[in-house]
Amino acid sequence: VGKTQLAIQLCVVASRLGYGSVYIDTEKKLSLGRMEEIAKMWSETETSMPTFDDNRQELHTYHSKFRDASVVLENVTVHSPHNTEDLMNSFSKLEEEVLLRNDEAISNQAESPYKNASHLRLPVGLLIIDSIAAPVRRDLNLENASKRVSVIFKISQFLKRIANQLNLAVVVINQVSVTNDNEYKSSDISPSSLHNRSEYNAFSAALGTSWHHC
Repeated sequence: VGKTQLAIQLCVVASRLGYGSVYIDTEKKLSLGRMEEIAKMWSETETSMPTFDDNRQELHTYHSKFRDASVVLENVTVHSPHNTEDLMNSFSKLEEEVLLRNDEAISNQAESPYKNASHLRLPVGLLIIDSIAAPVRRDLNLENASKRVSVIFKISQFLKRIANQLNLAVVVINQVSVTNDNEYKSSDISPSSLHNRSEYNAFSAALGTSWHHC
């Protein structure tokens, strides 16, 4: 499963659990058509989900279906920043957006708590950044190492704060860097391109130790 494909599936699962999503698409790879396709396919599926107490002892299992594709799509907002500055601007407006959507969801469900139509509003419970590496690597090369580190830490601090204050699950997608005998390569590696693994010495997460230790 590709990383964007996984992120799309998380949005669909979040809606099933009663939450909307905010998707920050820095790589311009998100396909809402694909999200709709997955949501439609899963909407006919009934799944079982166990619940646990604080000691990880199973309490009971309940059965539920995924929501209609229209509900999934209506509860995902997408931002597509072009560069690091746009990404930081998106973050600056994100808290207000989440609070407004949550207020709308409360009002909407109070008026008609049992509806499953496309106008159902869900509170935001998931934030996805796909990917964190793309804008930073585009705008800040290795010669701007100090500025890159500063930006990375600002992003990390913001995400930790908003996750804690707004009770959000934050999923940050990274890229993969590879090295070989001839040169250093830093690129977005797809699973299909890894069949010649012997050509490479190492695989590591992009953005180096700065992001690793955030």
